[in-house]
This record gives sequence, C-alpha cells and structure tokens, in this order.
Amino acid sequence: MMVALSLAMALADPSAFMSAAHYPAGSTQPDQTAPGGFATSDNFPAENNSSTPKEFLTLTNNKGILSITIANHNQPDLWLPATDSNLRGWLEIQDGRNWSPAQYQGWASCGNSYHKVFLDKGHNLQYKVGIPSGSWKTNMRFVLMTMDSKPNYSEPISVNTARTIMQLDPAKASEYKVDTRWTVPTLLPKDM
Repeated sequence: MMVALSLAMALADPSAFMSAAHYPAGSTQPDQTAPGGFATSDNFPAENNSSTPKEFLTLTNNKGILSITIANHNQPDLWLPATDSNLRGWLEIQDGRNWSPAQYQGWASCGNSYHKVFLDKGHNLQYKVGIPSGSWKTNMRFVLMTMDSKPNYSEPISVNTARTIMQLDPAKASEYKVDTRWTVPTLLPKDM
C-alpha cells in the first residue's frame, strides 16, 4: 500500500500538491513603523458594495475555484501583517479532526520584508485560488493573521480535492519542509 501511494505521489501533477499562498495587498497608508525596503503591490482594496460579504473573512467555492474576501466594514484602523506586501494568509484543509495547511508562506530572511498594510474602512480585498480536483470530500477554510498575532478563520466550506494538497511536491520536499512553529506555515530549507 505504501509503495502504491508513493508511486501515485510521484506521478501526480505538481499542481495537486500544497501551493504557495499569494495574497498581494497594496496599502493606501504607509507603514510608519517599518524601516522600508519591502516589495510593494498595486493590488489595492476595492470599495464595498451590496455584493460584498458581511463577514470579515469569507471563502466560497465555485467548481474548484475558491473566492476569498477580506472585508473591512467598520474598523477605522485595520492594519494587516504582510511580508513583501503578501498578506500572512493561507488555506487549511480538515483531515479528520485536525486542520492542516494546504498552502505555505515563503521565508523572508531580510527583516525589512516584514511590514503591515492598511485596509480602509468600507473596503475589501478579493482573491481567486484554484484547488486540485479529487474525490476526497472534506472542509477547507481561509486563515489570516492579524496584528495581535492571532489567526482569524473563515467559516469552513465543503470541497472535493486531492489528499496530496497537504503535502509538498516530492521534488520540492527533497530540499524543503513546511514549518508551523510560528503558526504561519512557512517553507524552509530542510537544514534550517
């Protein structure tokens, strides 16, 4: 059984494995606490409208394409942690009673990469993410770190996907690991 599973993993499409979390966000206000030198994004928040979900974090699924919305309805001073203008968010998948990352953040060795972005009151950020199709029916949620270093979770949704979504592509796994010691799943070299 283990040999068959290993062979199936080796033959699986690389897109069926855990992916990098890309949630770029531009800031309408400069982070006065950051020394500078981080990468910026031109993905600025859009104004909320009648179709904007009422929750802070919303995850929906349309035939394997996930829509993620981060909406600020009434917080006047909402800052979100980022690394090179990539929000510290990721997808998680439910495996039995446990939740496991289905995405990872990249490691930034330069302290100047870390900063925060401002999400204006009455605005939102939206993202589309494809997940691999498969016969495993389970739940998925979006996780977003906030400035108090606590994760916020969307309501879970039902998905059909591949179990390999919790694992690194075997080629990548030969050199890297996903570390969750700091809560945020982070791709690190194996020797680190």
